[in-house]
Order: sequence, then C-alpha cells, then structure tokens
Amino acid sequence: MKWAADLIGRGIHHRKGWNESTTTGTNRSASVGGSYGGGSSTDGKGNSTSSGNWGRNWGESRGISESTTHGTSIQEVMDYLIEPSYFASELRTGGKGYDFCVDGILFQGGRKWKHTSAPWLKCTFRQR
Repeated sequence: MKWAADLIGRGIHHRKGWNESTTTGTNRSASVGGSYGGGSSTDGKGNSTSSGNWGRNWGESRGISESTTHGTSIQEVMDYLIEPSYFASELRTGGKGYDFCVDGILFQGGRKWKHTSAPWLKCTFRQR
C-alpha cells in the first residue's frame, strides 16, 4: 500500500515528547580536631602563674538531597500524511465480519476536507 501513501504524499508533522528524571542522594561526613594553648603571667610581686587549656572537638553531618528534572521537546518531521500500514490495518474490507461495510480513502490534491483538514477523507460504503 506504499503506492497509495506515496500518491497522497508527505507533510509536516509535529511530535511532542517529554521526560522526567529523579535523582536522590545521601551524604555523610565527620571531622575530629583538637587544640592546646597555654600562657604565663607575672604579677607585681614577682609571682608567676601559668595556665593551660586544651580542647577536643568533633562533628558529624548527614544530608539527603533530591532533585527532579522535567523536559519537553517538539520535533518537526516530514512524514506520510497517511502511513502505508494504515491501508492494511485500519480499513474495513467488507463482508459479514464487517457488517457489509467497506472503508476507502477519498483523495483530492490541493483541497483540504472540512472533516480532516487534510487532502484525504475516510469514507465508508455499504455493500448492501
């Protein structure tokens, strides 16, 4: 049925797409540190004193992060106005199994039919 699709021709089609992705992560970090300090002083009577201090510190941090990304796309492609497979799979061929109905495609180049806004129109014919 490619010859029928070729006869009707090709046209511009817009195809839309979308995507979504989610990323989740965890992190953990720890730190340990220490310090020591000291000093001395003398008072007016000649007495000296000294002092010292020391310290130790530690820390831990934990976190959870999550991000979600959404995207859309529109593609403009040149493709058949009616795919060749349509003629074999979407049109009824009559007989008792199809209630004696036959489908066909009415095509007129340079015209857009009101019902399809295209140069083709699907029609149904009764066999009885």
